[in-house]
Amino acid sequence: MHSVLQAIMQRRSVPVLQEPAPTDEQVSTIICAAMHAPDHRQLRPWRFMVLCGEQRAALGRIFAKATEHILTADGSTAAEHQDKINKALNNPLRAPLIIVVRTTVLDHPMVPYNEQVLSTGAAIQNMLLAIRALGFDAIWRTGDMAENPLVKNALAFAATDVIAGFIYIGTAGCELAPRDGLDPQQFVDEMPDVEL
Repeated sequence: MHSVLQAIMQRRSVPVLQEPAPTDEQVSTIICAAMHAPDHRQLRPWRFMVLCGEQRAALGRIFAKATEHILTADGSTAAEHQDKINKALNNPLRAPLIIVVRTTVLDHPMVPYNEQVLSTGAAIQNMLLAIRALGFDAIWRTGDMAENPLVKNALAFAATDVIAGFIYIGTAGCELAPRDGLDPQQFVDEMPDVEL
């Protein structure tokens, strides 16, 4: 099987990641792969923030503060939600390397918002395939923290930026169940008869 197809077929979301992580040179290769995503008018709307070491703990503190802010909005106290706040604090420590990917949306008459966000999604898929091809594993995480304005502000992102994901990267630290074989034809629709 061609190596590109092999990387595609072997790619899995791995929830438990450990050392080793890609080297700086390999991270550059991963980001270079991302930058080959389809990109209408070459706007290059994607941006990448690479976090390792203590930076992951700093991201955890941001997540914890944002989680506390969300959970105490009803007037309850942080102590009442300490388990969830602690979980948010420790989430970024679940992988040795994280790449935060965002879309810096540009106002362009020929390239709408959704195309720029989709380009970033394609960039992330390229990253995931490059990570797999280099012998590492990853999981693409989003959730509340990707939508949270406090997180954007703490990372010095613009309010109009879209956090497309937190890519957790490392080496699989768990056994994965075999992937179920799916029939591609189950996901292919027939075009209906059209009368105009």
